Amino acid sequence: MSHQRQRIPSPAGRSFTITRHAIGYADDSYLIADFDAQESSARKNADWLAKQSVLARAFPSIDYLATADDDEVDVKWRRAFDHHLRHLRAGIARTFMRRDCFVGLSVIDTLIYEAVSAGGTDVVHDVFQTIVGHQLHDPGMIVFPLHGFGIARPMRAMFGGGPHLQLSFPSAGLVTIAQTNAIETTIASLDAAHGVMGITHAFDSSGVRSYAANERLAWLYRNPLMAFRFNSYSHDAYENQHFYQLRMRTLTALLLVTSLHAPPAEGEMDSSRANNQETLDINHYLRIEVSPRLGALEAQRIPRNVDELSLAEASDVDVRISLAGWDALVGNGEMDRLYATLRAVEAGYLTHQILDRRETKEASLYVKLTRSLDYFRRSFRANLRPSERVIALAIAFETLLTDSCSGGVTARIRRRAKLCLDQASLPPTLLGAVDRLFDARGKFVHSGFGPEEIDLQDARLAYVACLSTVTRLAQGATLADPVIGSLLNDKPARTPFWVRLKQAWRTLLGR
Repeated sequence: MSHQRQRIPSPAGRSFTITRHAIGYADDSYLIADFDAQESSARKNADWLAKQSVLARAFPSIDYLATADDDEVDVKWRRAFDHHLRHLRAGIARTFMRRDCFVGLSVIDTLIYEAVSAGGTDVVHDVFQTIVGHQLHDPGMIVFPLHGFGIARPMRAMFGGGPHLQLSFPSAGLVTIAQTNAIETTIASLDAAHGVMGITHAFDSSGVRSYAANERLAWLYRNPLMAFRFNSYSHDAYENQHFYQLRMRTLTALLLVTSLHAPPAEGEMDSSRANNQETLDINHYLRIEVSPRLGALEAQRIPRNVDELSLAEASDVDVRISLAGWDALVGNGEMDRLYATLRAVEAGYLTHQILDRRETKEASLYVKLTRSLDYFRRSFRANLRPSERVIALAIAFETLLTDSCSGGVTARIRRRAKLCLDQASLPPTLLGAVDRLFDARGKFVHSGFGPEEIDLQDARLAYVACLSTVTRLAQGATLADPVIGSLLNDKPARTPFWVRLKQAWRTLLGR
């Protein structure tokens, strides 16, 4: 029945916008106002459900109702109840998602059923009041391992003691921690990180400590860790996993982009070379959410329910970042600008592909941007040959800057890359790097041979500039057909009528 379904239906004709800031209020008044303004259809579903308290009360739980035999329940009524419940829970879920908060559908199902059974006249208010009252919407954190990642600082500081090495980006709720090789150091670092992230609930370390006793979670102290703030609450291990993975992809991309702007300086040593015992045996991540039972953040070990390639790509961040360079980017606001571009791609994908779920041009555009970023990340993978990195980065450009499979791809990409770089006021030398990239790509693909030593730094910087330009234009677009050519105002000139007539005549004659 409804509690087992994960699809979030969207009323026809409605669009949704995800805000970058998370929920920050102590009552449900804002949620009620937003729900009434955006979810009028779901409000009707709530009104119908509120009248079903007598019938619903005959079943002790929604699970019992869902699994009851047909002779125990009016099947037609159960089907109607299921319909209204699904659409109401979707409206409530979307209301939270618009505030960058993800409450599991199983949680919402249970709360709706309890409110209906209790005989409340306003089911929506009861659900929101319960979630806010128990602070289930408050932020927790997701912790997952990285592989091959290093934080660089002067060599003398590497062995000089002091706080454990980490990168912090408070406005994004991100902390990246170098491998600790000691579980108590990991726990202390996570405990300190939750304050940097702006998480108010206390951190319960006992769960993390108990998980570390299992060799399968040795990455907790052997590998670098990425911990990030995330507003979510769920009953099921996997119901919010897609949203966690979206944010993971955004933040790992941020690390890769940052490495282009803040590489290790001369005389700096990175943590990947100091006492490195990292492992590739990675099958879980940690979800640390508010626990009403504990009144604190409780850690849960979540199996990574994805294929091996996705698992490897999520953790493979084979770059080095200078601590001083990172702090400078955070301090001068450049990190916020880089992050805003990546979050815009994530929010656009979530809005148009997941919440709206209609086959629109906007949905196609943000799928393109998301897949392009996947290939960009792939070009950094440690276990790829130079040819594979070149091809992955070239595909990232092609996915980003072309609209369809047609002739003249390289010339079209060069032309559109130049438009993007001009808008970003970047030097033409980056365009030369794009030319060299596609020249190398052609040699590898068509002859099997190419330059084994090719520096992709400038080509990657060019890609980031192109992504930033396209994303900015997409956000402000009012076009009915927001494809790349339209966004960049790079449409092919229409072939004159007499030329088309001549071509048609030649085709007719078989020439």
